[in-house]
Amino acid sequence: MSPPDRRWMSPARWHCPQATPLAPATCTWSLTLWMSSGMLTAPTTSPAAPSSSLKLRAAPLDALRLRSLSAQPLNARSRAMRIGHISDLHILAISDVRPWEYLNKRMIGGLNLLLNRSKAHSSVVVERALEALDSLDVDHIVISGDLTNLALDSEFAAAAEIIRSIESASTRVSVVPGNHDYYTPGAAREGRFERHFKDFLKSDLPEYQLKRGYPFCHIRQDVAFVGLNSGLATPWLFATGKVAEDELEQAARMLDDERLKSRFKVVVVHHPLMADEHHRFSFNRRLLNADEVLTTLRQKNVDLVLHGHNHYLSVLQVPKLGEPGTTFVCEAGSTSMEGGDPVMAGKFNIYTIEDGALAEIETHLFESHESGFRPFRSEVFRQQVEEQAG
Repeated sequence: MSPPDRRWMSPARWHCPQATPLAPATCTWSLTLWMSSGMLTAPTTSPAAPSSSLKLRAAPLDALRLRSLSAQPLNARSRAMRIGHISDLHILAISDVRPWEYLNKRMIGGLNLLLNRSKAHSSVVVERALEALDSLDVDHIVISGDLTNLALDSEFAAAAEIIRSIESASTRVSVVPGNHDYYTPGAAREGRFERHFKDFLKSDLPEYQLKRGYPFCHIRQDVAFVGLNSGLATPWLFATGKVAEDELEQAARMLDDERLKSRFKVVVVHHPLMADEHHRFSFNRRLLNADEVLTTLRQKNVDLVLHGHNHYLSVLQVPKLGEPGTTFVCEAGSTSMEGGDPVMAGKFNIYTIEDGALAEIETHLFESHESGFRPFRSEVFRQQVEEQAG
């Protein structure tokens, strides 16, 4: 088997954001590991950690489970939570579509389907991902938008059927819409996404939820999931998004709620908040108020932001603005993508939360219809916070 694409290779590294009065001296040490043929290996070159060097030899994946270190005594540790992340499913179901339903922006989308997207995305791959997540004992599943291609009722119905096949889906799934779920003004105006997924928009803190369904909050164990809507009905050739101002204000109030302050906070939104090494903020694909949204989430000490849209694996880190610590901004890629290219093939992530911190990110890659998904990448984290002298 050929080695993974070097664009994804990353040595062990220290990420030390510049200290600020509100976020002093917080460092996150991370080590990226690559899986091949059931083996887990570390990159050959790694900078030394400040306290000691770390040496890893190849070992069977099942025999090596790395977790972050904790200063808490064993009896004080909370149960680990495993969060599955899938995105950009692009479920296709157009057999009963009437011709005049394409007399809008769907004309361009339909041409894209004919030439490319229908061959790239597969609902069968999505089903294989859900089977894999079930076998990997995840506690909760996050879906960060673009469940459909053209925001047709038939596509929403097909996507909802797949999502409801998840065991205890109504309490184990948090899902938000993407730009493809608001593909036309009619889809947005009629609230098709909200109608088909209303059971998943029920909030544990309904006093902060606007009439259109956002922001919502799902509290599961010591983790709070906050869902935001960045979907917009846009002109042809545009895929921009925006979190409405009143929705962002309500989310900020929600994140200040005492019931969330001691919990690990996860925010789910479709559009990315930051550029990564593979994507700049394209004029016609960006989140229009990305800076405002990201600043708000950092000020409210959000621990993890999960998004989609770019169809690429990405793990970014920025310092929190309200307290020492790191806000992780992550994308798994498009889960439904077929093909053997590890850069573009279907992926999902699993995030392990231990003792109120992100301990590990596992990425699983779709290899083939015969073998399904396999372990592809693992990044483990250890946070060290140095107290400033008083």
